[in-house]
Amino acid sequence: MAENKVKLDRTEHMEERLRKAEQGVEKLEQSLHLANAQLKKSQKRIELLEMELKKARQDFANSDKGDNQENENINIAENGDHRQQKENESSINVTKKNGQANLKLEGPEFIIAPKNRRSAHDTKAFSAYWANCSPDTHLRDGETIPFNAFPLNHGLGFYPGINAFLCPVAGIYLFTTTVTAWQHKVEAEMVYNGIPKAYLTTGNPQDENHQSTISAIFYCGQQNLVWVRILNNHGTGIQCGNGKTPMTTFSGVLLWEDPSSS
Repeated sequence: MAENKVKLDRTEHMEERLRKAEQGVEKLEQSLHLANAQLKKSQKRIELLEMELKKARQDFANSDKGDNQENENINIAENGDHRQQKENESSINVTKKNGQANLKLEGPEFIIAPKNRRSAHDTKAFSAYWANCSPDTHLRDGETIPFNAFPLNHGLGFYPGINAFLCPVAGIYLFTTTVTAWQHKVEAEMVYNGIPKAYLTTGNPQDENHQSTISAIFYCGQQNLVWVRILNNHGTGIQCGNGKTPMTTFSGVLLWEDPSSS
């Protein structure tokens, strides 16, 4: 009897281990299924971002052609008064003085503004912010902050579809971002083509809202990307504010255009 009882106990023990092993396999299969589903979503997201980037580059190329055509217009001034040169005028003598091209007619002297002088329409600047999010919005580590409102986008460099700035021309830019933490601690970073350029941390151990700002000046190549992403989100997330009071922002301006890239 004792021997039979021992055999029965061993059998029950083996059956219990087998059940646990089967449950473990089932959990692994479920985890694998979820991972595959997440991978498919990520691949679709990447495809959408690539399409947005391709469209953004095409839009930039088209707008750049228009800017180049506009830059060919030359303002001719005589003693501060603008005049239009007639088609039948002749005997034009071209000389250079102090980097300026001078057109000398028989009468008055006309001065052509240097072509490399920056005018108002050459400025590249943007200001964007995250608007109208719900209080329970929680951005994951590595996720780009979705700046979806942009009151200023001069030069059409900011693309809300990819939440990033596509540098219209190569040069030195100034970028600034402000992040407001919704309690607890949030770490973020400014990224240039996947390379971190500046680090920001904000938060308060007393569960109060807190705001931090960083700025960075660096060279950005033409059609290269700059964006802001979450590095570590330790709490309930960040505040986006509403249309009247932006609380998490991203802005930039071109300081110097690289003439060698044109």
